[in-house]
Amino acid sequence: IIGSAPNADGHASAPIARPHGFTLLHLALDAGAKTALHARDCVEVLLVHRGYVQWQSDTGDHVELNAGDTFTVPRGMGREIEAITQTELFVVLGGNDPGPARLLPTRIA
Repeated sequence: IIGSAPNADGHASAPIARPHGFTLLHLALDAGAKTALHARDCVEVLLVHRGYVQWQSDTGDHVELNAGDTFTVPRGMGREIEAITQTELFVVLGGNDPGPARLLPTRIA
């Protein structure tokens, strides 16, 4: 939504440049949808607008997030998000250039 030229994640460019030092992404996920296990070189803040998601770190920690919840993910921490219900959330990426996400190898349980 707020960003610059399309990045490796394929996000479209926005008419607002990034002098503010953050990028805002909008995710709309169907129930059961899951992001790939990934990490970013910046702080990430999740704002759940509607629905219910489960956030899980690469170390197995997990947090359940409902509409209205806000959650901060530290720089470099591996994470994935699974939508338990149809979900809409916003992701704020901090830093002057958050760059693309680094995909992490999937753990086999």
